[in-house]
Amino acid sequence: MDLIRKKHFCLIAFFTLVILSGTLLLKMPFVSHSDGISWADAIFTATGATCVTNMCNLSTSGFNLPGQLIILLLLQVGGLGTISLAASIVLMLRGINAGENIILGAPRNISAGKMERLLRTVMLYTFTIEGIGFILLTGAFWFQGIDLLTSAYYGLFHSVSAFCNAGFTPFDNSMITAGWTVKLIISFLVIAGGLGFYAIFDIWGYLHDREKPCINTKIILITSVVLIVGGTLIFKLLERSNISWLDSYFMVVSSRSAGFFSVIPSSMHSNSIIIIMFMMLIGCSPGSTGGGIRNVAAAMIFLAIFNAFKGNTKMLLFKREIPLRYVLKSFAVAISFFLTATSMSLITAAAAELPLNQVGFEVVSALTNCGMPWDIKEYLLVTPRTIIACCMFLGRIGPMTIFLFFLRERSASRLSYPKERVIIG
Repeated sequence: MDLIRKKHFCLIAFFTLVILSGTLLLKMPFVSHSDGISWADAIFTATGATCVTNMCNLSTSGFNLPGQLIILLLLQVGGLGTISLAASIVLMLRGINAGENIILGAPRNISAGKMERLLRTVMLYTFTIEGIGFILLTGAFWFQGIDLLTSAYYGLFHSVSAFCNAGFTPFDNSMITAGWTVKLIISFLVIAGGLGFYAIFDIWGYLHDREKPCINTKIILITSVVLIVGGTLIFKLLERSNISWLDSYFMVVSSRSAGFFSVIPSSMHSNSIIIIMFMMLIGCSPGSTGGGIRNVAAAMIFLAIFNAFKGNTKMLLFKREIPLRYVLKSFAVAISFFLTATSMSLITAAAAELPLNQVGFEVVSALTNCGMPWDIKEYLLVTPRTIIACCMFLGRIGPMTIFLFFLRERSASRLSYPKERVIIG
């Protein structure tokens, strides 16, 4: 088994082992308010928690304290495990060039000698942000009249869930009845978890050592601002007086991968649903706790289309040239997501005779690890759980597996063939 295949296997084995362990723990009779849950519910909930995708038919409030703590542990392992594995994989791949930085989001001039420092920074950044979120959320819940101990528990749970872009909450109605301070704090945690560890590491290097940020970090910051600001404006314009500015902002931020919602998706305008699904597909940054095709890949696709219309044959950005093969790989990732979502939606809608718009929304939500359900009726999904579970798992391991596959360099052919033009359009 070659090095790349071993990394594929390790990634899949890690999540499979965590899911199976979580299933066994959640099957224990003492974790729920009832006499226990079925094996199907246990494995589905464990898959959702490990893949940080809250599309479980059982509400988190249906579990007692031990059950919710098990879910919280799965969220932390699933979210932090992805970053740690990504960092380890990048560090084990020696000689990463600028193009691979674009795909993986890795810092420049990275070496195996920095592995300990990088992984230590992952832990420090994660627990620092979650700690700050815990303190702020505890205060926010306490000021709303909740007792201090319960506020502290809510603060801890939501801090981990938001940073890991998981969307799990002990509340039955997600963030619909939450106060504005809670929504703002959670949105900041979601953004912090979705920026990507490699970008944070690069920013820290700039602030500490005055190293110039790499092109990947610039793309992440610019696309994040454009998506959040532009998405909020468009969302508010479509919903007008139906939704406040705060809810418009919160829904756009959360739809990128977190899955919290302050407005029931099924009650929104159909055009707003398209915006939400668009945000889901783009997702967060490389090396983050979120999912989707990643904003860097989306930026590469947009720039490629822009350059094609301008007649440019080279991808130039920030006085750097991006190799064409990495642009093609960005297209491959996006098309893979699109074809998978489309095929699963069509098959499920036809077989189960379900509305395509609802099935498509939930399939995209699961595949991008967003976890935002179509409706709130006890989180009873329209789409069959088997399809949702497969989508959640594919969405979690898919992007990194594809990226690792693309990193396998093949020897260039010694043959050279004549070039010939084709007619397009």
